[in-house]
Amino acid sequence: MKKLFLIFLTTILISACGTAQAPKHHEPLSNFYGETWQLHGFQVTDKDIEMTTQVDSAQPFTIVFKNDGSVAGKAHCNSFFGRYAFEGDRISIFDIGSTKMYCGDNSRDQDFLRGLERATTIEIFRTDAMTPGTYRLLLHAPENRALVFLKEGL
Repeated sequence: MKKLFLIFLTTILISACGTAQAPKHHEPLSNFYGETWQLHGFQVTDKDIEMTTQVDSAQPFTIVFKNDGSVAGKAHCNSFFGRYAFEGDRISIFDIGSTKMYCGDNSRDQDFLRGLERATTIEIFRTDAMTPGTYRLLLHAPENRALVFLKEGL
């Protein structure tokens, strides 16, 4: 009976630790939550060739992950909000709502919002070991696609 209780207690403790995981990253981030990440570009990988289409800096695309499970940001001329959940390096961004302003024919606002909804994994790492404080956040989606965000000053 004592063994059964210890196994039960160990299982509960291990599962409780697993539910509060932060996103996968290569070194500790003390302030991931509440930080504004700026979209750098849309990435496609094909046969080990990585291509990133940078976004026009005049078109703001940002995302902020809040520690209450909500997410918000800018999709060019629109604001958006939603919810997210982590499980290890897996992420789900859902219940996305946004303003519906027309941002122009060349805007990527709808591509950006679709990319958020399709994200399945998250990865965070320092872009250059010689440049402290500059980080890259990747939201990977199916078909070898990703949204690439940058943040300085973490």
